Amino acid sequence: MSVSNLIQSGKILFPRQGAEELIRQLVGFGVERHDDLVDAFTIVGHRAIEKDRPSPAFFFFCNNNPQESGLDQFRRRFGL
Repeated sequence: MSVSNLIQSGKILFPRQGAEELIRQLVGFGVERHDDLVDAFTIVGHRAIEKDRPSPAFFFFCNNNPQESGLDQFRRRFGL
């Protein structure tokens, strides 16, 4: 499996904002003057293929209620 297959299959997703330069380099690969982001992205993609396991999920919470711990907010938000 190649990194491009991971993108085509939807296993690698890009955010709506913040990845414009990476996407520009990926789409223009071979024509663009700079390809450092493509190199780094490909290395990470190959490592993901080697590991062949799901990546851990990360959750970030903004604690707007000092009376409630982050863990309590997590439990409430996900019905636990």
